[in-house]
Amino acid sequence: GCSTISTAYVNFDVVPMPTAAFTISSTNACLGDSLQFCYSGASMTPLAFSWDFGPNANPQFSTLTCPGDVQFDQPGFQTITLVVDHFGCRDTATQQVYVRDAPQVNAGVDKDFCEGSGPVQLDASVVGGAPNYGYNWQASPAPGGFVGNSYVEDPWVNPTGSRMYYIQATDAYGCKSN
Repeated sequence: GCSTISTAYVNFDVVPMPTAAFTISSTNACLGDSLQFCYSGASMTPLAFSWDFGPNANPQFSTLTCPGDVQFDQPGFQTITLVVDHFGCRDTATQQVYVRDAPQVNAGVDKDFCEGSGPVQLDASVVGGAPNYGYNWQASPAPGGFVGNSYVEDPWVNPTGSRMYYIQATDAYGCKSN
């Protein structure tokens, strides 16, 4: 008899494990703020990214390295998850962002004003957000005939014609009303 010796080889490639680290442009945000998320782990090729910003985010998912313009439509803690894949080796990282509720402002009721009858006071109210609000009134068309400071909750005005008055409130954390 004949005998045959056959040799088989198995090659193993050791693939480095990716690290799913990421940065966030701000971990304290206001409703409507656009946030950017960016992968900050080790550089290796190829990498596949799977971001999940949660059900309150727009967009909710991304496969970009550094997705930007992510907005949340609900206040509170939002959980962000990143899965990084390198040749089937995966790592996951999770972080939270706290989204603050923006203040809501009401400019008050419409008013009739008799020309020449002296100044009238605007009457705004603000709810939500964090107290210690800042105020910014604008008039259209300008100028608005403000008597004194237009950066108070209820300024006095003495318009010389029909005007629309607009107010934006900023809360203690810098969140602005629409």
